[in-house]
Amino acid sequence: MLCIAVCYMVLPKTPCTHPHPPTTHTHPPPHPQIAEFSAAVQERHEGMQKLYKDLLELHQMMLDFSVLVYEQGKMIDSIADQVSSTAEYIRRGTDQLLRAKAHKKTANKFKSAAMMTVGGVAAAGAALIGLTVAGLAAPLAV
Repeated sequence: MLCIAVCYMVLPKTPCTHPHPPTTHTHPPPHPQIAEFSAAVQERHEGMQKLYKDLLELHQMMLDFSVLVYEQGKMIDSIADQVSSTAEYIRRGTDQLLRAKAHKKTANKFKSAAMMTVGGVAAAGAALIGLTVAGLAAPLAV
């Protein structure tokens, strides 16, 4: 009876291949409970195979997700680096603008002083020319 149950459950539509006593025996038709048990085992086996397939698919999805997270992490790091660089460029630009403003003030002071000097020299030159002309004109008038 054990042979019938084992042979039928493991290999439902194949002849029995394990060693038997030398007498010939034939398998009687399976008992209805054995058939039901075999069907339940087969159904459970198919369910386990589907579960295994679903777990493999889930594993692949997790690997893909891991790659995406890693790539996005690199992109976020790159963005953070660019923000830091931009902040540094803004700081440098502000410093350069402040220096340019100070240079402009200094240049305006020198320009004003130069204009005053040029104006003073021009006025002095004109005065000298005027005196010289007046001095020359005075002896001629006499």
